[in-house]
Amino acid sequence: AVAGTNASGTGQRAAADVEWKPTAGAGGGGGPVLTPVCTAIASNENPNAGTSIVLTASCLNNPTSYSWTNVSCSQVQCSTSSVVTGPQTYSVSGSNSAGTSAASFITINWGGTSIPQTPACSLTASNLTPTVGQTVTIASSCTNSPSTYAWTGCTGTSANCSDAPTATGPKTYGLTATNGAGAGTASIVVTWQGAPTAVPVCTVTSSSATPFVGQSVVLTATCNNSPQFYAWTNCNSNQPTCSAVATAIGPQVYTIQAANAIGASIPVSSTVTWQQSTGGADFCGSYPNVQRVTKNWEDNAPIYTQSNGGFAGDGAYVVQFTVPSSPASYRDAGSTDIAEYNGPGTFRHMTLSKSACDFRSVDPTGASGPFALGFGNTTGIAWNVGKPPAALVPGQTYYFNFRNYSPDLNGGAGGVSCAGSACNAIIQLNFPHN
Repeated sequence: AVAGTNASGTGQRAAADVEWKPTAGAGGGGGPVLTPVCTAIASNENPNAGTSIVLTASCLNNPTSYSWTNVSCSQVQCSTSSVVTGPQTYSVSGSNSAGTSAASFITINWGGTSIPQTPACSLTASNLTPTVGQTVTIASSCTNSPSTYAWTGCTGTSANCSDAPTATGPKTYGLTATNGAGAGTASIVVTWQGAPTAVPVCTVTSSSATPFVGQSVVLTATCNNSPQFYAWTNCNSNQPTCSAVATAIGPQVYTIQAANAIGASIPVSSTVTWQQSTGGADFCGSYPNVQRVTKNWEDNAPIYTQSNGGFAGDGAYVVQFTVPSSPASYRDAGSTDIAEYNGPGTFRHMTLSKSACDFRSVDPTGASGPFALGFGNTTGIAWNVGKPPAALVPGQTYYFNFRNYSPDLNGGAGGVSCAGSACNAIIQLNFPHN
């Protein structure tokens, strides 16, 4: 039992009964080993950025191992922090000899002010195999707004530098970028070659042979004998790489011809067959009240259904989003969660699908049903692009679908779980990131 006290006094005591049972599978009549059931809890769900919190897996049925997302830990309790503000979602699953629990999700709203970070830089060269006497530009791409740039191996005091040596062989170029938090470093090697003695010989490859319309593919020419010029057909670039995007299905031929002081190469080509990118069917005609919201990629602001059309008790709520055409995959998975907000606690059914209002049985391929589903008063789905879980395809449009529904109602036949005309909620999309 518990009672709360403030300056006005002590409130009414609330109590709950707990029936303690023998440990499952512990012997002495304890019964069979059962699959764990876990809930993720946090020592603070609204901490300041830069502080640490403890995440705890509260599990039934004695897990022997734990698997967390967004935190490098495999224990029942994990300490984590964030240097940036905003919501981040974590999940945990527990496992024992009977199986693995469904993932339990929790969203932490990191507040305060982001902690300044040192720059993180990457370098590119206008030509990785130039001829001595040419001028090469080394360009930097840095996060966290450097205020000064210090180069080695080339001349420059800004984000770029240039060099035109007279000696052949590999040469390393380095950068130290500095801001108020400290310095970050990066380097790149350029192999300087002697004057060519023959015309270039090239090959060309594509990052994908069968992309979807709307995706971006990278075409790469590999040439010897120090080309100084590149000419692409059906792709806009004068560099050895070119990004192509198509608006129609079917095969498209991309050709490269390179030239040096001796002459031009024989043109070589790569054929890319563009695939149809249309989404699945729309099932929303089966529901009397449907609200639709479109989310831009990386827009992490929560959706409050009450101020976005309302979540009708017998209706469906659909969140549409489109995956960018690049990159092809992300390092860290994202997640989407729903919980009651300005409404009663309600059991809900959510899916991730190619189709709106798609509450069919799960098909992990997404071809004939949702990629994944979730059930519960508070529930979520983990997902990614280009790799599990729920490997979505760049350039495609997808839907998170929600309804107030429980499969346990009406004798197991399922039914509407909202007791009123509306059961509003908060929906949080956390996008995959590198």
